[in-house]
Amino acid sequence: MKKYELDVCGQLCPGPVLEAETLLKKICPGDQIAIYTDHDIVGYNLMDWAEGKGLKAKMDEIESGMWRVTVIKNKKRGDSF
Repeated sequence: MKKYELDVCGQLCPGPVLEAETLLKKICPGDQIAIYTDHDIVGYNLMDWAEGKGLKAKMDEIESGMWRVTVIKNKKRGDSF
């Protein structure tokens, strides 16, 4: 399993979702993307996008005003991280 990072700080949707979708197409099953944002609404939109695709995703506030959305390709919502 490879881990990828995507920094979308300062961006608003739909840009971050489009960037995540592009990266998702390039990675292998089981790989993980950590997406960093400084806007909580972007995080919620990324969660909606991932869950809409049936992917395992979680969102954490890693410090005040900074969130990380973690998505695993081809992991379903019921699977553990």
